[in-house]
Amino acid sequence: MTRRKMGIGVLVSVLVFGVAVSANLPKKTMAEDSGTMSTEEYDKKIKKIEAKQKETQSNINELQSEIKKLENDKGSLLSFIEKADKKIMKIDQTLESLEGQLEDARKDLDSIEEDVKAAEAKEKEQYNLMKDRICYIYENDDKNYVNVILNATSLGDFLNRSEYVSKISAYDKKLFSGFSTVKDDTVNKRTIMEKKIMEITMMREEAKAEKNAVKKLKRTKKKEIKKLNGVIHVRDKRKKNFLNESAKQEEKIEKLLAAKRAKIAAEEAAKKAAAAAAAASSSGGGAGDATNYADDQYASSTSDLRWPLRVKGRISSNFGKRKAPTAGASTYHKGIDIGVSAGTPIIAAGDGTVVTAAYSSTAGNYVMIYHGNSLYTVYMHASKLAVKQGDEVSQGDVIAYVGSTGISTGAHLHFGVSLNGTYVNPLNYVSR
Repeated sequence: MTRRKMGIGVLVSVLVFGVAVSANLPKKTMAEDSGTMSTEEYDKKIKKIEAKQKETQSNINELQSEIKKLENDKGSLLSFIEKADKKIMKIDQTLESLEGQLEDARKDLDSIEEDVKAAEAKEKEQYNLMKDRICYIYENDDKNYVNVILNATSLGDFLNRSEYVSKISAYDKKLFSGFSTVKDDTVNKRTIMEKKIMEITMMREEAKAEKNAVKKLKRTKKKEIKKLNGVIHVRDKRKKNFLNESAKQEEKIEKLLAAKRAKIAAEEAAKKAAAAAAAASSSGGGAGDATNYADDQYASSTSDLRWPLRVKGRISSNFGKRKAPTAGASTYHKGIDIGVSAGTPIIAAGDGTVVTAAYSSTAGNYVMIYHGNSLYTVYMHASKLAVKQGDEVSQGDVIAYVGSTGISTGAHLHFGVSLNGTYVNPLNYVSR
C-alpha cells in the first residue's frame, strides 16, 4: 500500500460529522488546541466521556427494553379488550335471538291458551249434556228408554230401538272421551310451551350475566391500560432525558476529537513547514526548490474516490432535505443511504488515514477516513468495524461491515463526503 503525501496547509480545517473546528469549537477547546493539552490528555478526556456515554446508552437500552415490555403488556390488554368487544357483540346477537324466540313462544302460548279454553268449553258442554241426559233417565226411572223399547211393534222394530238406545249411549261416551283427549293434548302443549319459555328466559338471564361479567373485565383492563400508559410516559420521559444527555456527551466528544485533530494537523503542518524551510536552506534558499518540494506533497482529489461497496445496492435516501425516516434521524441528509444485506463488506472509497473508528448513539459504529486536501469520507451504522483509529488504508480495503446500529430503520450504509468543511452530495464524486 502506498500512502499519498499531504501538502503543508492540509489539515487546518478538520471536520467531525460536518462540524468545522474553526467555527464551532468553544473558547476552552480552542485554548486547549493552542498547546495547553497533549494528544494523550485529549484521549483521556474522550475516554472518560465515552465511559459516561456508554453508561447513558446502557440506561437508554434498559428503559427501551422496559418500554417494549410495557407496550407488549399493553398490546395484550388491548387484544383482550378487542376479544371482549367481539364477545359482547356475540352475546348481544344471542340476546336478540332469544328475545325473538321468547316473543314467538309467548305468542304460541297465547294461542294454546285459547285452544285450551275452547277444549275445556266443549268438554264442559258435552259433559253437561250427558249429565242432563243421565239425570233425565234417573228422574224418569228409565221409562223413556223403556217406553222406546216396549213400544216396538215387532221384533225387528224392538232390535232397532235397542240398538238406537245403545248407540246414543256409546256416542255420548265417545264424544266426551274425544273432547277430553283434545283438552289433555292442549294442556300438555301449554305445559311444554311454558317449560320452553322458562328455558329461554333462563338462557337470556345467563347471557345477560355473562355480558355484565365481560363488561366488568373490560373496565378492569381499561384501568390497567391507563396505569400502563402512565408508567410508559414516565419511562419515555426518562429515556428522552438520557437521549439528550447522550447527545450532549457525543457533542463534547466530537469537539474534543476535532480539537485533537486540529492540533495534530497544526503540528504536522509546522513540521512540514520546517522541513520545507530546511530543504530550501540546504539548497541555497532557491524558491524553485521549495516549490518543487511542495509539488511533491500531493493529496487525494475527489475524482479518485470509488463506490464504497463491492455491490451496487439500492439508494434508499438521497443527499439533502428529507422527511426523517425515524425518530431522532435528521431532516437534512448529509450523505446517501445504500440499502444492502447486513454483513456486506464496506470498503474504503480512497487511500487515507482512519481518523475515527468508534461508536455513536446516532451514527452507530462508524468510520471516518481523511484522504488529504480537506477531503473526508464517512461510513455509518456498521454492524462491526475492521479498522481502528490511526490505521492507514488503501482504496478497496475492507474497513467495516453493513449493519443497523445507531438511529437506523434497517441494514444499510450511510456514506458521506466532506470537502473543505462542508458535506457534499456523494453522487457527484462516486458512482455505482
